[in-house]
Amino acid sequence: MNQFFWDRMVDFPFVFEFRAELESARTGNVSWNTGVDYRVQLANSIDRDEVVALYRKPVSVWMPTSETLQNAVRVVPTGGRSLSREKYHFNGEIHIPVLDSAYQGRRLVVVQDESAYKQVVDEAGNEEFLRRAFVSRAGHCAFTPAKPLLPC
Repeated sequence: MNQFFWDRMVDFPFVFEFRAELESARTGNVSWNTGVDYRVQLANSIDRDEVVALYRKPVSVWMPTSETLQNAVRVVPTGGRSLSREKYHFNGEIHIPVLDSAYQGRRLVVVQDESAYKQVVDEAGNEEFLRRAFVSRAGHCAFTPAKPLLPC
């Protein structure tokens, strides 16, 4: 129920407004699933155990077959993706100290995003400027002095 309320009050309004802005700017679709293997996505998801528990069946019973997933409709970007590349440069070129602090349980920007950012910074040779610390809880932008940051 908490996830439902979070999605309804935070994630969905934010994501849909942001998506509308991108699509309006480029008059194009900003999503794609070409090349996505959903079995791999689930296997690597930090929510895998929760998904399996919610269905209360082994993954092999309810997960579509590889053939079904392979034959699923594929969506290609028609312009929005290039706008993101123009506006946001994820090249790891940071030259001042950056503290990446986040909640491990948040759903708006997930830990995997933070890890991908670290990888790009490391590949650019700027790891000395990046420090990461996570809070073990759900939420977004609600840090408190009572909840310590956990170095990672």
